Amino acid sequence: MITIRNPIHIQTNDEVKSSLDRIQDFLSADAVIPCQPGIKIDDIFLVGPRHNQTITTVLKQLGCPKKENISADTNILAWGVWMPRSSKQLDAPVVQIFRLVAGLGDRPVLISDNQLEPGELIVVTEDCHSFVTLRPYQGEDLPPDIQWFAWVGNRQNLLQEKSTLSVTKTRIAEPLTSSVNPGPVISASSPWLTDSNPNVQFNLTSETPSFQLTPMLPPEEFEALAKAMTLAPWTRRIGDIYSQDSLDIAVWSQTFGCPEIVKTLMQRLQKPEMVEQITRLTGVSVTAQREIFSYRLREGERILNHADGTCNGQLIVRINWLLQVPGSPLRKWDFRFWHPDRPEKPPIVYPSLPNHAVIFLMGKYTPHDITPIPKNSGVRTNIIMTFGHRK
Repeated sequence: MITIRNPIHIQTNDEVKSSLDRIQDFLSADAVIPCQPGIKIDDIFLVGPRHNQTITTVLKQLGCPKKENISADTNILAWGVWMPRSSKQLDAPVVQIFRLVAGLGDRPVLISDNQLEPGELIVVTEDCHSFVTLRPYQGEDLPPDIQWFAWVGNRQNLLQEKSTLSVTKTRIAEPLTSSVNPGPVISASSPWLTDSNPNVQFNLTSETPSFQLTPMLPPEEFEALAKAMTLAPWTRRIGDIYSQDSLDIAVWSQTFGCPEIVKTLMQRLQKPEMVEQITRLTGVSVTAQREIFSYRLREGERILNHADGTCNGQLIVRINWLLQVPGSPLRKWDFRFWHPDRPEKPPIVYPSLPNHAVIFLMGKYTPHDITPIPKNSGVRTNIIMTFGHRK
């Protein structure tokens, strides 16, 4: 019996039946039948797997009951979700793939998030090592034309052959100018994160939506932090606009083997006063810290031009703090903010310097990219902090 470790993505034509039949033959399934969506966990819907040990453990930890219309005793081989080709791309939900990371105590970590494409069929076997969910792109409900399927049969009859199905990657058009406009860089009189009463301020507005702040930490503490990050349990994450390593640094800081410098930093970043400090720094009223995460770009990678969503106004201010930067002098600029309605206008750029943080308003008016990491130049490591409001 073969084990299909990853979800299968298939681009179908207007008639999904032929693709369903192909998967049925591939799995040696007895039948493919319609089914209900998997259970809803907060704002996401489970696609599959639904009965293997990994998802059973996760659901138990979350206190989620099982509500499928197919009994757990049924011999389910795989689950599927399909979006008709006639559907609107604007309404397409986001496909999120999670994997348990041993270095984080078997905590689920998001490794991929891509918007479902019209005509796309996703198949997740019960032997999949990750689990797949759908998150509505807008609102709380999935589009009504989304269809769900299950393949049933004898699990011992899986074919001893490899799949030839492929995944199509989407690329985003490049802006139209090579000119640049350096953005404002604010130098604090003392490291901002360790200053008990920082007096630096830069009001973020629609006219001035970004700036860069330095330094964030004293040199000795910063060097210790950068070195500690090389020991982290990174997880590979791939999306429509990037491929990078990711780290739930907040969870890592709670594990036994995490370096003390990381634990100390997280205590500082998660203190309640941090929210008030962001409001004083930016002039933007925020009431909650929504995210602390870390990412690493390898040589040859980049992040394409995009605008960060605000989740209906819940996410407002983002800090992108550079810990490690590529050593090549060819990469002068790190962050570039593009003008959404004027692709020919020079972007606002910020230098690729360690212990510098780009701080900006989130939303459609601040599209940005991260410039490519040159070959043989090292990696780019950063910490992301997001502030806003909770429902």
